Amino acid sequence: MNKGTFRSAVQQNIGTLSADPYFTDAIIDGFVHKALRKLDSAYEWPWSHVFDTLPTVSNQEFIVLPSGWSKTIALTINDYQSLTPTSLIDLRSETATGRGMPISYAIAADKLYLRPTPDAVYSITHDYMLSEPDLANDAATPRLPAAYHDAVVDLASFYALNKAGEQSRADRYLEQYRSWVSDMRRDVRRMTEAPAVRVRPGGWI
Repeated sequence: MNKGTFRSAVQQNIGTLSADPYFTDAIIDGFVHKALRKLDSAYEWPWSHVFDTLPTVSNQEFIVLPSGWSKTIALTINDYQSLTPTSLIDLRSETATGRGMPISYAIAADKLYLRPTPDAVYSITHDYMLSEPDLANDAATPRLPAAYHDAVVDLASFYALNKAGEQSRADRYLEQYRSWVSDMRRDVRRMTEAPAVRVRPGGWI
């Protein structure tokens, strides 16, 4: 679905409420975006997990994080050494305030702070989660796979009906959304877990 079809699906679910001047297209779009963000934060979905390379800058203690970043999973430097996460306060109190290859990091706002401060250009591999952005126009589609788009429709419908005070109808859509999340997590586990090794009786590994 794109933003336009998400909106239409929600309007169909809430029925006569869609004729209410309160439930404008912009209001429904807001519920869709809220639902996308909620679903995005419900799990570390593989379609939001990416990695790229962040080059350090010599004598600069920080790197600006990429647009859309929401959570860092891991950082390795020069393809072999993991950087240790710490708090910004602890990072600033560390005795390793000189220059060299970084061994630890902290995150604040949109910056990744490193200790020691890089004394050269190092290659850092950054595994991280991207946030699901709001849909810019009616033709825009989310990163979320199409097979799970109905989860967004159900949650956005819950938000609309809850706002209208139709709690019984709202709760049914909330339950459907929760069922979607449970199914999605099971699907992800099935996709990412290593298959069991099957051995014939009397066989050798």
